[in-house]
Amino acid sequence: MAKDTLGLTLQGDIPLAEFAQAMRHFASLVEALTNEVGEHAEIEWEIAKLESGSATALIIGRSVNQTAIEKVVKAFEIIGGSIQNDEPIPYPEPIAREARAITGLLNGKITSVEFKTEEFGVSIDRPIELQEITSGEFSFGTVTGTVETLSKHGKMRFVLYDTLFNRAVDCYLQKGQEDLMLDAWDKRVRVAGQIYRDPISGRPVDVRDIKYIEPIKESSIDLMSLVGIIPWKEGDEYPEEAIRRLRDAE
Repeated sequence: MAKDTLGLTLQGDIPLAEFAQAMRHFASLVEALTNEVGEHAEIEWEIAKLESGSATALIIGRSVNQTAIEKVVKAFEIIGGSIQNDEPIPYPEPIAREARAITGLLNGKITSVEFKTEEFGVSIDRPIELQEITSGEFSFGTVTGTVETLSKHGKMRFVLYDTLFNRAVDCYLQKGQEDLMLDAWDKRVRVAGQIYRDPISGRPVDVRDIKYIEPIKESSIDLMSLVGIIPWKEGDEYPEEAIRRLRDAE
């Protein structure tokens, strides 16, 4: 059976304004998850059912890429399980923020919220707080990408768009490491530190305890001159694709 349905249920006496808020955060959460794990697929989420009483909304994903839909469903289940088990939500802050906002509607009138899919369901009866990912969930490694943004609000952080997945990675500097970012803006670098990875795709999400930031020199070789050197047959990667991949991986 295809896994393509997501659901949110509110229990209690639900005022219309709070229900509308819940639906906005639900929609934003699904959109953020689609952008994060949906393989760049075009997924249209349609309302499958609205129920009164318990205030339930079910939505179903439509796409030619069924695998992308199932990844979003799995990520939604991981978020529900993380909340239930008082564990950090293992996704970037925009996703975690929307999940927290949904549980933040538990105010006495709304007594619980349920995250559910065809094969999964958890009922949450308390708001969740901002949680830090613990060091035990990290492993040491390196991430290569382009430095996009630098923020000094709260913890000093910069965003790296990694080469392999073309996704944002939050990188956190410690006090006294500001000099590591000199002349790094909009340049390709290699960051070494403790990396937390997405449990589904394996892509890097956070880098903490940074050891070094190494600028990557641009290759002096004209890669386009290599076109046609390697024989090509039906089903092989096109030369220009291989060249682009090799260039980006430097």
